[in-house]
Amino acid sequence: MKKQFAIMFCLLAMFTCLVGCSTGSKASFPETFIGSVGQEKADALKTLGTTEQALSDYAVDVYGKTADVQLSFDAYRGDETSAGKLNYAELTVPCTPNDDGFSYMRTCYDKLEKALGGPFTTDVNMDGVSAEDDTDTLFAALQKDAGGENVCALQYQWRGLGENESLLYLYYYPNENGSARVKLTFLPKERAQIPESSVKRRGSFEKLLRFLRFQKIYRFSICFFSRIVVIYDIIIHAKRHMAAANFL
Repeated sequence: MKKQFAIMFCLLAMFTCLVGCSTGSKASFPETFIGSVGQEKADALKTLGTTEQALSDYAVDVYGKTADVQLSFDAYRGDETSAGKLNYAELTVPCTPNDDGFSYMRTCYDKLEKALGGPFTTDVNMDGVSAEDDTDTLFAALQKDAGGENVCALQYQWRGLGENESLLYLYYYPNENGSARVKLTFLPKERAQIPESSVKRRGSFEKLLRFLRFQKIYRFSICFFSRIVVIYDIIIHAKRHMAAANFL
């Protein structure tokens, strides 16, 4: 009986350890959208976990708020080679103006920066600040300046994301038809429109992205091998326990 219990305990421990590593690699937002843009329609829908029949009601949770999703599989600006591929995915989150919209924009920025690294500041439409200012300065200005109607007050860009080197734009409209809106647009790398002011920063940013990808693989490897060591230790202890039980 003790021998059977030891074997069951060993198998359960092995399963738990291996699952602990595999669950960490499950795709989620924003990885699913990063991987889907540029894919053929069937592949993109599979990556996003939806179907063509469900597109009319397709919405996703983005950091605690529901985003309306618009997907385009049409040819991009007359480029027939892009027809049938996901040429952009736009996620729109309506917010109440002022604090709610500002706070949510900051939440999106912070979480995306943590997941993807630092972005480029590509567009600023607020008095007294420019794209050269640091993040805290820009968000302090954003909290004070509601901006003009239907004007994007602040825009960030991430690029070189995932295997497809996709792009992500994060926009904040403080007053779009009476409502604040946060928009996230995912694009294939071919759709990049990089401002001259950002070119100088390109090399260091892409090096950072490569480093982050390496770090992700490195962490998974450490996790996997540490689990193997734990499993080996459990097996040794189980064998000792069974030997002691047989001796008794």
